[in-house]
Amino acid sequence: MAMTSCINHPEKEQLLILREWQIDYCEGNHIAAGLLSILEYWHNVKYQNQQKKPIEQRSDEDLIQFHTEKDLISKMLTVTRTPANLRKAIKYLEKKEVISIHRNPNKRYSFDRTRHFLLHPEILNEWLTTYKGDTEKSTDTTKIMRKRQAKKGGDRDQRPEVQQTEKPASHPTANPVENITQMNEKTKEKQQEAQKEKENHENKLIRALLEKCPAEEKLKTTNILKTLQDSALYQPILDEWQHALNKGKVKNKFSYLAGLVNRANQGKFHPTAEQKAQQAVEVIRVPAAKPQAKKPHDIFPAYYNWQATQQAMSKQVKKSEYMNFVLPTRAYESDKAIFLRCPNVYTFDFMKNNQQKVAEIVGREVRVYMG
Repeated sequence: MAMTSCINHPEKEQLLILREWQIDYCEGNHIAAGLLSILEYWHNVKYQNQQKKPIEQRSDEDLIQFHTEKDLISKMLTVTRTPANLRKAIKYLEKKEVISIHRNPNKRYSFDRTRHFLLHPEILNEWLTTYKGDTEKSTDTTKIMRKRQAKKGGDRDQRPEVQQTEKPASHPTANPVENITQMNEKTKEKQQEAQKEKENHENKLIRALLEKCPAEEKLKTTNILKTLQDSALYQPILDEWQHALNKGKVKNKFSYLAGLVNRANQGKFHPTAEQKAQQAVEVIRVPAAKPQAKKPHDIFPAYYNWQATQQAMSKQVKKSEYMNFVLPTRAYESDKAIFLRCPNVYTFDFMKNNQQKVAEIVGREVRVYMG
């Protein structure tokens, strides 16, 4: 059985993880970085609980967190001990629009004026796509070390051993297997970069369209719009939705929006005649979307040897990873591959990264999907 640590830590003890990118994002403000780490942890907990609900019942209120200043200071350990510094860090993150402050979402306590926090991870993910990490720092460090060596007289003349070890570059031998592997890796990298650019473009487009939308509704509207297959229909869908809301005949506005998105994905979305007259633009016909294929667990039998495979995986990963990411998965078998069904995004990402390990244990091709 894999161990989480060689130290027997006390149970329910406070833990704070500070990442380098968090400190860089907060421009060296360790208090703001610590606060960001705490809010990220509880946002993940809230998000996992939200995913258990049907999409029609999900709302921004599910992700809102409540922390007192005393609790936040205790969770930050020794990073800060004064409420004044904590308030400055909250205002700093709020100014960067990575968090927003709300009142108590429970309507029974509308009189409550305590602060409730909502983290906006899409802004951090967008910033991380351009984050270079240690690359620039390492180059700067190399330059500094060279300057110090030059001052101390550490030139090449005083280090003949370096010149002796230098050898002329030899011509690489042709290896077709390595060349094919390198080409496949480059293709995968290009596909990943193209997918990231597409997601960033869609996120920027949605944020621009929902700029005037209230903060309480923005996250839920964004999650529904992301399921739309054609980004060119964002504006027509929102116009049709707003037109229906203005009529006052919509009972649940988010269910109505989800219905519009489903119709658009099936190629059945057509604006009303009144909405066409208001838009006064040329209507572009969208080709009908291809029917989605059935998921493997609907057509293939369960993989009988999956429990033994999970036990083998428990020896290669941490105990916490095994309990949270490996155990909840289910496997289905076809003639071509083994399909792994993941219940949420976190499990999908973990199994996708360890797809090769599972394939080696099973001895067959493995494909991972979420459903």
